[in-house]
Amino acid sequence: MAKPKITTEEEALAAVRKDGRALEYVPWGQLNLTVPAMAKLCLEAVKNLLEKDLEIVPEALRDEVRAALKSGASEKKDPL
Repeated sequence: MAKPKITTEEEALAAVRKDGRALEYVPWGQLNLTVPAMAKLCLEAVKNLLEKDLEIVPEALRDEVRAALKSGASEKKDPL
């Protein structure tokens, strides 16, 4: 991925929504972000990465996998 030009909070948010890996290029010290704003950027990046990773999951199972991820099922013991 090419390094995006990020000079504002809005540009950072747009970049991580486009590609979660852009989080690596956010100039944290230069943007003067609040902790909630930083958390929002991180969450958007992770959501974006998860969506791209879900492309390998069969389409019929994606909704079920998304629901399990949202509920935290991946942290629970496997019932099998």
